[in-house]
Amino acid sequence: MKDYLPLIQTILWITLILLGVLMFRKPLRERIERGASVKVGPVEIGALEEKVKDVQKEVSDLSEKVAKVFLFAMPDTMYRNLKKLSTGKFGDFEMSLGLERELYHMRDMGYIQVESIQGVPSQGSNLSDHVKITETGQRFVEIRDSLMSS
Repeated sequence: MKDYLPLIQTILWITLILLGVLMFRKPLRERIERGASVKVGPVEIGALEEKVKDVQKEVSDLSEKVAKVFLFAMPDTMYRNLKKLSTGKFGDFEMSLGLERELYHMRDMGYIQVESIQGVPSQGSNLSDHVKITETGQRFVEIRDSLMSS
């Protein structure tokens, strides 16, 4: 009998643990589903919902900052020209080196559509006759305007 005592103790402990799990299974599951934390020794189960919300907020804040950096990376003079092109009535223009460089940049970014920048006259009454804003360019203007107003 003395030799069986450790075996009997082990069986009793296993039985007690199984009974505890069976008795508290439903309340534990409900608590975890509600998002409450359950700590068993060094392991903590639950409370993930709050951590996920914190991470989502941090990602959202970071995305907003990145968007602002991207939107305001375009110089104001170039943005004003893109905005004038978005109206379809740019007005009088003279093709300076600065304007030419801006047009190349806006074209490369996909904001404008132009058959040939070299084919645009050196001056004229409406640059919008030669250069059209793309949907991407239009969205850029709309988003930057909404950020500037808020």
